[in-house]
Amino acid sequence: MDPENQVNGADSDNQVNDMETEDQVNDIDSEDQVISSAETDLAELVRYVATKLVHNPDDISVESELRAGTVYVSLRVPEEEMGRVIGREGRTAKAIRTLVSIAGTRHNVHARLDIDG
Repeated sequence: MDPENQVNGADSDNQVNDMETEDQVNDIDSEDQVISSAETDLAELVRYVATKLVHNPDDISVESELRAGTVYVSLRVPEEEMGRVIGREGRTAKAIRTLVSIAGTRHNVHARLDIDG
């Protein structure tokens, strides 16, 4: 093999490595977008369910945060509405947490719900 072909071969190897690096960066960006979408979707799911349970939907707040690969959704409701959100023996709260967990699984993330009054 002559030196000219060796140089051209090295250039094509560098181009392949550059393309692989770009693909890895694009994969990371798309993962961030999926997680960000999961955060938004989970928060909207909790907001939707909670607004249907309470008397005054304007008094609730929903926040989501990503920590260590898990989406944490925080639902805050007034003290007088806690009974409606928690339900008898916590059945309603357990059902909402199950919905959040399933929705998180569909987005390929772990999801947790905290309910505060």
